[in-house]
Amino acid sequence: MKLVLDRSARRANALPAALTALALLAALVLCWRVRDQPLPLGGAIRVDALSAFFGVATLAGLLLATLVYAGHAAPSWRAAAAALLLLLGYAATLTLAVPAALALATLLLAGPARPPGAWWHLATLRALGRGAPALLAAACLLASYAALALAGTDRLEQRGAGLALTSGVFWFALLAAVAPIAGLALAGPARPGPTRLCARCFALAWLYPLARLYSLGAWNSGWSLATLLLGVALACWCMLSALFQPQPGVRAARTTAGALALALAGLGLGTNAGVAAACYGMLSVLVLMAGAEAMGGRAVASTPPRRAALPDWLLSTAVPFAAPFVAAWMLIGASMAGGAALPAGGAWLAALLQALGPALWPQPAGRSRARTALAGLSLALGLGAPLVLRGLIEPVIAQLQGGLSLYGDLNIWPWVGLATANSARVPVTTWPSIAVALLMLVLCALVYVVARLGAGGASAPVPEPAAPPETIAGMLQALRRDVPWIDLLLGRLPPEEQLHEPR
Repeated sequence: MKLVLDRSARRANALPAALTALALLAALVLCWRVRDQPLPLGGAIRVDALSAFFGVATLAGLLLATLVYAGHAAPSWRAAAAALLLLLGYAATLTLAVPAALALATLLLAGPARPPGAWWHLATLRALGRGAPALLAAACLLASYAALALAGTDRLEQRGAGLALTSGVFWFALLAAVAPIAGLALAGPARPGPTRLCARCFALAWLYPLARLYSLGAWNSGWSLATLLLGVALACWCMLSALFQPQPGVRAARTTAGALALALAGLGLGTNAGVAAACYGMLSVLVLMAGAEAMGGRAVASTPPRRAALPDWLLSTAVPFAAPFVAAWMLIGASMAGGAALPAGGAWLAALLQALGPALWPQPAGRSRARTALAGLSLALGLGAPLVLRGLIEPVIAQLQGGLSLYGDLNIWPWVGLATANSARVPVTTWPSIAVALLMLVLCALVYVVARLGAGGASAPVPEPAAPPETIAGMLQALRRDVPWIDLLLGRLPPEEQLHEPR
Protein backbone atom coordinates (compact mmCIF):
# COMPACT_ATOMS: atom_id res chain seq x y z
CA MET A 1 0.00 0.00 0.00
CA LYS A 2 2.85 2.37 0.85
CA LEU A 3 4.49 1.64 -2.52
CA VAL A 4 1.27 2.56 -4.31
CA LEU A 5 1.03 5.82 -2.36
CA ASP A 6 4.66 6.68 -3.21
CA ARG A 7 4.01 6.06 -6.88
CA SER A 8 0.89 8.22 -6.85
CA ALA A 9 2.80 10.99 -5.07
CA ARG A 10 5.55 10.85 -7.68
CA ARG A 11 2.98 11.11 -10.46
CA ALA A 12 1.37 14.07 -8.70
CA ASN A 13 4.76 15.83 -8.43
CA ALA A 14 5.78 15.05 -12.00
CA LEU A 15 3.56 17.75 -13.53
CA PRO A 16 4.75 20.64 -11.28
CA ALA A 17 8.37 19.57 -11.78
CA ALA A 18 7.94 19.42 -15.56
CA LEU A 19 6.24 22.82 -15.71
CA THR A 20 8.92 24.39 -13.51
CA ALA A 21 11.66 22.85 -15.65
CA LEU A 22 10.06 24.27 -18.80
CA ALA A 23 9.81 27.70 -17.17
CA LEU A 24 13.47 27.50 -16.16
CA LEU A 25 14.45 26.54 -19.70
CA ALA A 26 12.48 29.52 -21.03
CA ALA A 27 14.26 31.79 -18.55
CA LEU A 28 17.63 30.50 -19.75
CA VAL A 29 16.64 31.20 -23.35
CA LEU A 30 15.55 34.68 -22.28
CA CYS A 31 18.96 35.22 -20.67
CA TRP A 32 20.57 34.41 -24.00
CA ARG A 33 18.17 36.76 -25.78
CA VAL A 34 18.90 39.79 -23.57
CA ARG A 35 22.66 39.27 -23.30
CA ASP A 36 23.35 42.19 -25.67
CA GLN A 37 20.49 44.59 -24.96
CA PRO A 38 17.31 44.63 -22.83
CA LEU A 39 14.00 43.40 -24.22
CA PRO A 40 11.03 45.77 -23.72
CA LEU A 41 7.68 43.98 -23.42
CA GLY A 42 5.32 46.91 -23.18
CA GLY A 43 5.40 50.06 -21.16
CA ALA A 44 5.63 48.45 -17.72
CA ILE A 45 7.74 45.34 -18.48
CA ARG A 46 11.38 45.37 -19.51
CA VAL A 47 13.68 42.37 -19.23
CA ASP A 48 17.42 42.91 -18.98
CA ALA A 49 20.28 40.62 -17.97
CA LEU A 50 19.90 41.34 -14.23
CA SER A 51 16.18 40.59 -14.11
CA ALA A 52 16.66 37.50 -16.28
CA PHE A 53 19.40 36.18 -13.97
CA PHE A 54 17.26 36.62 -10.86
CA GLY A 55 14.40 34.94 -12.70
CA VAL A 56 16.64 31.94 -13.42
CA ALA A 57 17.73 31.80 -9.77
CA THR A 58 14.13 31.97 -8.51
CA LEU A 59 12.89 29.25 -10.84
CA ALA A 60 15.93 27.12 -10.02
CA GLY A 61 15.05 27.35 -6.33
CA LEU A 62 11.45 26.34 -7.06
CA LEU A 63 12.62 23.40 -9.17
CA LEU A 64 15.06 22.21 -6.51
CA ALA A 65 12.32 22.35 -3.87
CA THR A 66 10.10 20.26 -6.13
CA LEU A 67 12.78 17.67 -6.85
CA VAL A 68 14.05 17.35 -3.28
CA TYR A 69 10.58 16.40 -2.04
CA ALA A 70 9.64 14.35 -5.11
CA GLY A 71 7.44 11.47 -3.99
CA HIS A 72 6.64 13.13 -0.65
CA ALA A 73 4.99 16.51 -1.22
CA ALA A 74 4.78 19.25 -3.80
CA PRO A 75 5.16 23.01 -3.27
CA SER A 76 1.85 24.65 -2.54
CA TRP A 77 0.12 27.08 -4.83
CA ARG A 78 1.44 29.84 -2.58
CA ALA A 79 5.03 29.07 -3.60
CA ALA A 80 4.16 29.07 -7.30
CA ALA A 81 2.22 32.33 -6.98
CA ALA A 82 5.08 33.91 -5.02
CA ALA A 83 7.55 32.89 -7.74
CA LEU A 84 5.29 34.44 -10.39
CA LEU A 85 5.07 37.68 -8.41
CA LEU A 86 8.84 37.79 -8.04
CA LEU A 87 9.29 37.32 -11.79
CA LEU A 88 6.93 40.23 -12.43
CA GLY A 89 8.79 42.35 -9.89
CA TYR A 90 12.13 41.67 -11.57
CA ALA A 91 10.85 42.76 -14.96
CA ALA A 92 8.75 45.73 -13.79
CA THR A 93 9.88 49.19 -14.80
CA LEU A 94 7.55 51.04 -12.44
CA THR A 95 9.46 52.01 -9.33
CA LEU A 96 6.78 51.05 -6.82
CA ALA A 97 6.02 47.76 -8.57
CA VAL A 98 9.23 46.17 -7.25
CA PRO A 99 8.46 46.53 -3.50
CA ALA A 100 4.80 45.70 -4.12
CA ALA A 101 5.67 42.40 -5.82
CA LEU A 102 8.15 41.37 -3.13
CA ALA A 103 5.75 42.34 -0.33
CA LEU A 104 2.89 40.30 -1.83
CA ALA A 105 5.20 37.32 -2.31
CA THR A 106 6.25 37.61 1.34
CA LEU A 107 2.64 37.65 2.53
CA LEU A 108 1.85 34.58 0.45
CA LEU A 109 4.76 32.59 1.85
CA ALA A 110 4.18 33.78 5.43
CA GLY A 111 0.53 32.71 5.52
CA PRO A 112 -0.63 29.44 7.16
CA ALA A 113 -0.19 26.33 5.06
CA ARG A 114 -3.73 24.95 5.61
CA PRO A 115 -7.09 26.35 6.81
CA PRO A 116 -6.79 26.45 10.62
CA GLY A 117 -10.51 26.34 11.33
CA ALA A 118 -12.03 28.49 14.03
CA TRP A 119 -8.64 29.64 15.30
CA TRP A 120 -7.52 30.95 11.94
CA HIS A 121 -6.61 34.37 13.32
CA LEU A 122 -4.15 32.89 15.84
CA ALA A 123 -2.51 30.74 13.17
CA THR A 124 -2.25 33.74 10.88
CA LEU A 125 -0.61 35.83 13.62
CA ARG A 126 1.90 33.07 14.34
CA ALA A 127 2.69 32.75 10.64
CA LEU A 128 3.15 36.50 10.30
CA GLY A 129 5.40 36.43 13.36
CA ARG A 130 7.63 33.86 11.69
CA GLY A 131 7.74 36.08 8.61
CA ALA A 132 8.48 39.27 10.56
CA PRO A 133 12.00 39.73 9.08
CA ALA A 134 10.63 39.52 5.55
CA LEU A 135 7.82 41.93 6.41
CA LEU A 136 10.38 44.34 7.88
CA ALA A 137 12.37 44.02 4.66
CA ALA A 138 9.23 44.80 2.65
CA ALA A 139 8.60 47.93 4.73
CA CYS A 140 12.21 49.13 4.29
CA LEU A 141 12.13 48.46 0.57
CA LEU A 142 8.85 50.31 0.22
CA ALA A 143 10.39 53.31 1.99
CA SER A 144 13.46 53.18 -0.26
CA TYR A 145 11.66 52.98 -3.58
CA ALA A 146 8.96 55.40 -2.44
CA ALA A 147 11.73 57.95 -1.90
CA LEU A 148 12.83 57.31 -5.49
CA ALA A 149 9.29 57.84 -6.74
CA LEU A 150 8.84 61.02 -4.72
CA ALA A 151 12.07 62.37 -6.21
CA GLY A 152 10.56 62.08 -9.68
CA THR A 153 11.84 58.63 -10.70
CA ASP A 154 8.59 56.95 -11.71
CA ARG A 155 10.41 54.39 -13.89
CA LEU A 156 13.73 52.78 -13.17
CA GLU A 157 15.03 53.13 -16.74
CA GLN A 158 14.24 56.79 -17.25
CA ARG A 159 17.01 59.30 -17.76
CA GLY A 160 18.16 61.24 -14.75
CA ALA A 161 17.09 58.50 -12.34
CA GLY A 162 20.55 58.51 -10.81
CA LEU A 163 19.94 61.99 -9.41
CA ALA A 164 17.35 60.50 -7.05
CA LEU A 165 19.83 57.96 -5.65
CA THR A 166 20.39 59.43 -2.19
CA SER A 167 21.70 58.03 1.06
CA GLY A 168 18.18 57.42 2.36
CA VAL A 169 17.30 55.35 -0.69
CA PHE A 170 20.44 53.27 -0.34
CA TRP A 171 20.28 52.63 3.41
CA PHE A 172 16.68 51.45 3.32
CA ALA A 173 17.48 49.16 0.38
CA LEU A 174 20.46 47.77 2.31
CA LEU A 175 18.29 47.09 5.37
CA ALA A 176 15.78 45.36 3.13
CA ALA A 177 18.55 43.05 1.90
CA VAL A 178 20.00 42.33 5.36
CA ALA A 179 16.74 41.66 7.26
CA PRO A 180 15.83 38.35 5.50
CA ILE A 181 19.40 37.07 5.92
CA ALA A 182 19.33 37.85 9.64
CA GLY A 183 15.87 36.30 9.91
CA LEU A 184 17.11 33.12 8.26
CA ALA A 185 20.04 32.95 10.67
CA LEU A 186 17.89 33.54 13.77
CA ALA A 187 15.03 31.25 12.76
CA GLY A 188 14.34 28.36 15.10
CA PRO A 189 13.47 24.78 14.20
CA ALA A 190 10.58 24.53 11.77
CA ARG A 191 8.68 21.74 10.11
CA PRO A 192 10.44 20.81 6.86
CA GLY A 193 8.57 20.95 3.59
CA PRO A 194 8.82 22.17 0.00
CA THR A 195 7.07 25.47 0.73
CA ARG A 196 9.51 26.28 3.53
CA LEU A 197 12.42 25.45 1.21
CA CYS A 198 10.94 27.77 -1.43
CA ALA A 199 10.65 30.56 1.12
CA ARG A 200 14.32 30.15 2.04
CA CYS A 201 15.43 30.02 -1.59
CA PHE A 202 13.41 33.14 -2.37
CA ALA A 203 15.38 35.07 0.28
CA LEU A 204 17.93 35.93 -2.40
CA ALA A 205 15.23 37.96 -4.18
CA TRP A 206 15.82 40.74 -1.63
CA LEU A 207 19.26 41.31 -3.12
CA TYR A 208 17.68 42.31 -6.43
CA PRO A 209 16.51 45.83 -5.37
CA LEU A 210 19.98 46.56 -4.01
CA ALA A 211 21.69 45.34 -7.18
CA ARG A 212 19.21 47.32 -9.29
CA LEU A 213 20.56 50.54 -7.78
CA TYR A 214 23.72 50.02 -9.85
CA SER A 215 21.66 50.64 -12.98
CA LEU A 216 20.78 54.08 -11.61
CA GLY A 217 24.36 55.15 -10.97
CA ALA A 218 27.59 54.44 -9.14
CA TRP A 219 27.69 54.09 -5.38
CA ASN A 220 29.92 56.26 -3.27
CA SER A 221 32.76 54.67 -1.32
CA GLY A 222 30.90 54.85 1.99
CA TRP A 223 27.97 52.82 0.70
CA SER A 224 30.25 50.17 -0.79
CA LEU A 225 32.36 49.90 2.35
CA ALA A 226 29.30 49.59 4.59
CA THR A 227 27.77 46.85 2.44
CA LEU A 228 31.05 44.97 2.19
CA LEU A 229 31.86 45.06 5.90
CA LEU A 230 28.29 44.30 6.95
CA GLY A 231 28.11 41.29 4.64
CA VAL A 232 31.45 39.85 5.74
CA ALA A 233 30.74 40.45 9.46
CA LEU A 234 27.31 38.84 9.18
CA ALA A 235 28.80 35.87 7.31
CA CYS A 236 31.50 35.33 9.95
CA TRP A 237 28.94 35.52 12.76
CA CYS A 238 26.63 33.04 11.01
CA MET A 239 29.41 30.55 10.31
CA LEU A 240 30.87 30.83 13.81
CA SER A 241 27.53 30.46 15.58
CA ALA A 242 26.70 27.47 13.37
CA LEU A 243 29.69 25.60 14.82
CA PHE A 244 28.19 25.84 18.33
CA GLN A 245 24.63 24.96 17.30
CA PRO A 246 23.72 21.34 18.14
CA GLN A 247 20.48 21.24 16.12
CA PRO A 248 21.20 20.23 12.50
CA GLY A 249 18.33 22.25 11.02
CA VAL A 250 19.32 25.49 12.73
CA ARG A 251 22.97 24.86 11.94
CA ALA A 252 22.20 24.41 8.24
CA ALA A 253 20.05 27.57 8.21
CA ARG A 254 22.86 29.65 9.68
CA THR A 255 25.37 28.20 7.25
CA THR A 256 23.23 29.10 4.25
CA ALA A 257 22.55 32.55 5.73
CA GLY A 258 26.29 33.08 5.99
CA ALA A 259 26.77 32.09 2.37
CA LEU A 260 24.04 34.54 1.35
CA ALA A 261 25.75 37.25 3.40
CA LEU A 262 28.93 36.64 1.39
CA ALA A 263 26.91 37.28 -1.77
CA LEU A 264 25.77 40.57 -0.22
CA ALA A 265 29.41 41.45 0.44
CA GLY A 266 30.21 40.80 -3.21
CA LEU A 267 27.61 43.37 -4.23
CA GLY A 268 29.24 45.85 -1.89
CA LEU A 269 32.54 45.67 -3.76
CA GLY A 270 30.97 47.47 -6.71
CA THR A 271 33.36 45.91 -9.25
CA ASN A 272 33.00 43.48 -12.11
CA ALA A 273 34.60 40.71 -10.08
CA GLY A 274 32.49 41.55 -7.03
CA VAL A 275 29.17 41.39 -8.88
CA ALA A 276 30.27 38.14 -10.53
CA ALA A 277 31.12 36.67 -7.12
CA ALA A 278 27.74 37.79 -5.75
CA CYS A 279 25.74 36.27 -8.60
CA TYR A 280 27.68 33.02 -8.51
CA GLY A 281 27.31 32.92 -4.74
CA MET A 282 23.51 33.10 -5.09
CA LEU A 283 23.53 30.00 -7.29
CA SER A 284 25.76 28.25 -4.78
CA VAL A 285 23.38 29.18 -1.95
CA LEU A 286 20.49 27.47 -3.75
CA VAL A 287 22.44 24.21 -3.87
CA LEU A 288 23.40 24.57 -0.20
CA MET A 289 19.80 25.17 0.87
CA ALA A 290 18.47 22.23 -1.12
CA GLY A 291 21.26 19.97 0.14
CA ALA A 292 20.60 20.86 3.77
CA GLU A 293 16.88 20.26 3.31
CA ALA A 294 17.44 16.95 1.51
CA MET A 295 19.08 15.44 4.59
CA GLY A 296 17.72 17.54 7.43
CA GLY A 297 14.11 16.88 6.49
CA ARG A 298 14.61 13.13 6.13
CA ALA A 299 16.61 12.31 9.26
CA VAL A 300 15.48 9.26 11.20
CA ALA A 301 15.38 9.94 14.92
CA SER A 302 15.96 6.28 15.93
CA THR A 303 19.15 5.98 13.88
CA PRO A 304 22.41 7.28 15.37
CA PRO A 305 24.16 10.10 13.52
CA ARG A 306 26.85 9.23 11.03
CA ARG A 307 30.20 10.66 10.07
CA ALA A 308 30.50 13.07 7.17
CA ALA A 309 30.56 11.39 3.76
CA LEU A 310 31.65 12.70 0.38
CA PRO A 311 28.29 14.41 -0.41
CA ASP A 312 28.55 16.33 2.87
CA TRP A 313 32.02 17.59 1.97
CA LEU A 314 30.96 18.55 -1.56
CA LEU A 315 28.26 20.77 -0.05
CA SER A 316 30.82 22.77 1.92
CA THR A 317 33.89 24.87 1.26
CA ALA A 318 36.23 21.98 2.09
CA VAL A 319 36.50 20.57 -1.46
CA PRO A 320 38.31 22.87 -3.93
CA PHE A 321 36.15 22.12 -6.98
CA ALA A 322 32.78 22.35 -5.21
CA ALA A 323 30.51 25.34 -5.80
CA PRO A 324 30.75 26.79 -2.23
CA PHE A 325 34.55 26.78 -2.43
CA VAL A 326 34.55 28.47 -5.83
CA ALA A 327 32.09 31.11 -4.57
CA ALA A 328 34.33 31.90 -1.58
CA TRP A 329 37.42 31.95 -3.80
CA MET A 330 35.77 34.40 -6.20
CA LEU A 331 34.87 36.76 -3.37
CA ILE A 332 38.38 36.58 -1.91
CA GLY A 333 39.92 37.22 -5.32
CA ALA A 334 37.53 40.10 -6.03
CA SER A 335 38.36 41.68 -2.67
CA MET A 336 42.10 41.37 -3.28
CA ALA A 337 41.72 42.79 -6.79
CA GLY A 338 39.78 45.74 -5.37
CA GLY A 339 42.40 46.41 -2.71
CA ALA A 340 40.16 45.32 0.18
CA ALA A 341 42.46 43.01 2.14
CA LEU A 342 40.43 43.02 5.38
CA PRO A 343 37.18 41.80 3.77
CA ALA A 344 39.21 39.18 1.88
CA GLY A 345 40.51 37.87 5.20
CA GLY A 346 36.99 37.87 6.63
CA ALA A 347 35.68 35.92 3.65
CA TRP A 348 38.53 33.43 4.05
CA LEU A 349 37.66 33.01 7.75
CA ALA A 350 33.98 32.46 6.94
CA ALA A 351 34.90 29.82 4.35
CA LEU A 352 37.18 28.08 6.85
CA LEU A 353 34.47 28.01 9.51
CA GLN A 354 31.99 26.57 7.03
CA ALA A 355 34.47 23.83 6.08
CA LEU A 356 34.84 22.84 9.75
CA GLY A 357 31.14 22.06 10.12
CA PRO A 358 31.08 18.54 8.61
CA ALA A 359 34.25 17.63 10.54
CA LEU A 360 33.08 18.77 13.99
CA TRP A 361 29.43 17.72 13.94
CA PRO A 362 27.94 14.31 13.07
CA GLN A 363 25.59 14.43 10.14
CA PRO A 364 21.89 13.49 10.31
CA ALA A 365 21.21 9.80 10.07
CA GLY A 366 20.11 8.15 6.88
CA ARG A 367 21.07 8.44 3.25
CA SER A 368 19.40 10.57 0.62
CA ARG A 369 19.75 10.13 -3.11
CA ALA A 370 18.65 13.74 -3.52
CA ARG A 371 21.56 14.91 -1.38
CA THR A 372 23.98 12.82 -3.44
CA ALA A 373 22.57 14.31 -6.64
CA LEU A 374 22.89 17.82 -5.20
CA ALA A 375 26.50 17.11 -4.26
CA GLY A 376 27.11 16.15 -7.88
CA LEU A 377 25.38 19.37 -8.95
CA SER A 378 27.67 21.33 -6.64
CA LEU A 379 30.72 19.70 -8.22
CA ALA A 380 29.41 20.33 -11.74
CA LEU A 381 28.64 23.96 -10.89
CA GLY A 382 32.13 24.41 -9.51
CA LEU A 383 33.89 22.81 -12.46
CA GLY A 384 31.71 24.68 -14.94
CA ALA A 385 32.08 28.05 -13.23
CA PRO A 386 33.69 29.70 -16.31
CA LEU A 387 30.80 28.58 -18.51
CA VAL A 388 28.21 29.79 -15.98
CA LEU A 389 29.96 33.12 -15.67
CA ARG A 390 30.22 33.57 -19.42
CA GLY A 391 26.61 32.60 -20.17
CA LEU A 392 24.61 33.98 -17.22
CA ILE A 393 26.67 36.50 -15.28
CA GLU A 394 28.88 38.31 -17.78
CA PRO A 395 25.85 39.99 -19.48
CA VAL A 396 24.77 41.27 -16.06
CA ILE A 397 28.18 42.87 -15.55
CA ALA A 398 28.13 44.41 -19.02
CA GLN A 399 24.71 46.02 -18.55
CA LEU A 400 25.55 47.34 -15.07
CA GLN A 401 28.89 48.72 -16.22
CA GLY A 402 27.83 52.33 -15.76
CA GLY A 403 27.50 51.88 -12.00
CA LEU A 404 30.58 49.70 -11.39
CA SER A 405 34.14 50.79 -10.66
CA LEU A 406 37.31 49.71 -12.43
CA TYR A 407 39.21 48.52 -9.35
CA GLY A 408 38.61 44.82 -9.91
CA ASP A 409 37.97 42.95 -13.14
CA LEU A 410 37.23 39.35 -14.01
CA ASN A 411 38.86 37.54 -16.92
CA ILE A 412 36.99 34.47 -18.14
CA TRP A 413 38.39 31.73 -20.36
CA PRO A 414 35.38 29.46 -20.89
CA TRP A 415 37.32 26.22 -21.45
CA VAL A 416 40.24 26.94 -19.13
CA GLY A 417 39.25 28.91 -16.04
CA LEU A 418 39.03 32.45 -14.75
CA ALA A 419 41.17 35.07 -13.02
CA THR A 420 40.71 38.33 -11.15
CA ALA A 421 42.80 41.39 -12.00
CA ASN A 422 43.31 44.76 -10.34
CA SER A 423 42.92 48.19 -11.91
CA ALA A 424 46.33 47.85 -13.62
CA ARG A 425 45.17 44.64 -15.34
CA VAL A 426 47.64 42.61 -13.27
CA PRO A 427 46.27 39.15 -12.38
CA VAL A 428 45.75 38.73 -8.65
CA THR A 429 44.22 35.26 -8.40
CA THR A 430 43.63 32.53 -10.96
CA TRP A 431 41.34 29.53 -10.98
CA PRO A 432 42.06 27.11 -13.87
CA SER A 433 39.08 24.95 -13.00
CA ILE A 434 38.32 23.11 -16.24
CA ALA A 435 41.97 22.74 -17.25
CA VAL A 436 42.90 21.30 -13.86
CA ALA A 437 39.85 19.03 -13.95
CA LEU A 438 40.91 17.63 -17.32
CA LEU A 439 44.45 17.08 -16.06
CA MET A 440 43.01 15.31 -13.02
CA LEU A 441 40.96 13.07 -15.29
CA VAL A 442 44.10 12.16 -17.23
CA LEU A 443 45.91 11.47 -13.96
CA CYS A 444 43.03 9.32 -12.73
CA ALA A 445 43.09 7.37 -15.99
CA LEU A 446 46.83 6.75 -15.61
CA VAL A 447 46.37 5.64 -12.01
CA TYR A 448 43.57 3.31 -13.11
CA VAL A 449 45.76 1.76 -15.81
CA VAL A 450 48.65 1.28 -13.37
CA ALA A 451 46.29 -0.22 -10.80
CA ARG A 452 44.89 -2.64 -13.36
CA LEU A 453 48.38 -3.68 -14.42
CA GLY A 454 49.35 -4.19 -10.81
CA ALA A 455 46.21 -6.20 -10.18
CA GLY A 456 46.96 -8.35 -13.23
CA GLY A 457 50.47 -9.07 -12.03
CA ALA A 458 49.28 -9.84 -8.54
CA SER A 459 46.72 -12.34 -9.85
CA ALA A 460 49.44 -14.65 -11.25
CA PRO A 461 50.35 -17.59 -8.96
CA VAL A 462 53.39 -16.84 -6.85
CA PRO A 463 55.50 -19.83 -5.78
CA GLU A 464 56.04 -20.24 -2.09
CA PRO A 465 59.54 -19.27 -0.97
CA ALA A 466 61.89 -22.13 -0.12
CA ALA A 467 63.10 -22.66 3.40
CA PRO A 468 66.37 -20.84 4.13
CA PRO A 469 69.46 -23.09 4.15
CA GLU A 470 70.77 -24.09 7.55
CA THR A 471 74.46 -24.57 6.64
CA ILE A 472 77.10 -22.71 4.65
CA ALA A 473 77.13 -25.50 2.10
CA GLY A 474 73.42 -25.20 1.61
CA MET A 475 73.76 -21.45 1.16
CA LEU A 476 76.42 -21.98 -1.53
CA GLN A 477 74.29 -24.53 -3.31
CA ALA A 478 71.29 -22.15 -3.28
CA LEU A 479 73.50 -19.35 -4.56
CA ARG A 480 74.79 -21.54 -7.40
CA ARG A 481 71.23 -22.52 -8.29
CA ASP A 482 69.76 -18.99 -8.26
CA VAL A 483 72.69 -17.13 -9.91
CA PRO A 484 73.49 -18.71 -13.29
CA TRP A 485 76.91 -17.10 -13.76
CA ILE A 486 78.31 -17.99 -10.35
CA ASP A 487 80.05 -21.06 -11.78
CA LEU A 488 81.98 -18.91 -14.25
CA LEU A 489 83.09 -16.56 -11.48
CA LEU A 490 83.99 -19.06 -8.72
CA GLY A 491 84.37 -22.27 -10.66
CA ARG A 492 82.46 -25.43 -10.08
CA LEU A 493 81.60 -26.02 -6.47
CA PRO A 494 81.60 -29.49 -4.97
CA PRO A 495 78.28 -31.00 -4.00
CA GLU A 496 76.94 -30.42 -0.52
CA GLU A 497 77.76 -33.99 0.50
CA GLN A 498 81.43 -33.59 -0.39
CA LEU A 499 81.76 -30.48 1.76
CA HIS A 500 81.08 -32.54 4.87
CA GLU A 501 83.48 -35.41 4.03
CA PRO A 502 86.84 -35.40 5.81
CA ARG A 503 89.95 -35.09 3.66
